[in-house]
Amino acid sequence: MKKIIILLISIFIIIVVAFSYNYFQFEKEKSEINKFNKYFLDYNQKNIYGTDITTVINRAMDNNKQYKIEKNEFDEFIPDENNSVKIFINLQEDGLNYPMEKLYKVGINRFTEYFGMLKFECNQVNFHENGKVSEMYFKAINN
Repeated sequence: MKKIIILLISIFIIIVVAFSYNYFQFEKEKSEINKFNKYFLDYNQKNIYGTDITTVINRAMDNNKQYKIEKNEFDEFIPDENNSVKIFINLQEDGLNYPMEKLYKVGINRFTEYFGMLKFECNQVNFHENGKVSEMYFKAINN
């Protein structure tokens, strides 16, 4: 009888430890995703300047390079399922959404020079299934 009780207690302890470990792993991952998203979501639904757009683009480019996100034949990052971030800019002049890679290729300093004091707002944010920001759309607004 003692052996059965000890066995049941041991199984119970193993189950509690396994659930605790999984819970803490889940919380750790959730915390990392929140920290990652905070940087990008700080610019959501706010009027920001072109200089801030430059900062967001640089952060997204660094992120994609860090996670070794592949590029297509147009030298644009191919979205993956977990870690890629794409930024699109709509200047309203032609209504097109320009991908961050195009602006980066032309020269992010030139973008800042011409549009640094122009106001933008983030009008759309998309997320990966894991909860990380995947795309942000910014649109130039009239002062």
